[in-house]
Amino acid sequence: DVLNNYVAEYYMQGVGWTNGTQWLMTLTGDMITTIIGQSWNEEISEWENTDRMNMTWTGDNITENLTEEWTDGAWVNERLRDYTYSNGRVTEIYEQDWEGSWVNSQLIELSYNGDLMYYQLYKVWDGSSWINGTQYDTTFQNDKPVEDLVQTWTDSQWINSYKIEYVYNTGTSPESISNPILTATKYPNRFNPSTTISFNISREDAENAK
Repeated sequence: DVLNNYVAEYYMQGVGWTNGTQWLMTLTGDMITTIIGQSWNEEISEWENTDRMNMTWTGDNITENLTEEWTDGAWVNERLRDYTYSNGRVTEIYEQDWEGSWVNSQLIELSYNGDLMYYQLYKVWDGSSWINGTQYDTTFQNDKPVEDLVQTWTDSQWINSYKIEYVYNTGTSPESISNPILTATKYPNRFNPSTTISFNISREDAENAK
């Protein structure tokens, strides 16, 4: 089965559950080709369009994603993403924004070690060329993430922004843990150079790790 409708409701004290947002999906086979976002208008008790995503597929891969906004009763271009693949993995995402015509916005380059994506480079368009923006570098140990380092391009060099360390509660190495569960929210403090994330694991994993 493929999901083709998603509704989010919110709870109002004294009123109960009320419609909030819904996404309507159009499928071709088992591939989602269109997602329409709508919000509930309490005054007229109707769903109203907000945004729409149109996806183009080549085989099993999404190669283009067009995002539109609902403005004055019509769909208006907002953002266009083109995807480049290598060996079945996305290696580049090229983004353009609509400003009466399509203009360059962002270029994302992705690198892998086997099946693990360990590096993301975000570039922005300065009007004439692509310039470095932010890079994300993940360190793995035995196929488990142990650190994310985020840096920003400043004054022609990479400057540390923050890092995220993955800590396993048993104190053992990552290969002993089959399926850690993230329990802490990953919101780094921009004024703190590091963030620690804790994991809970099953009793079986804990016993195996001894």
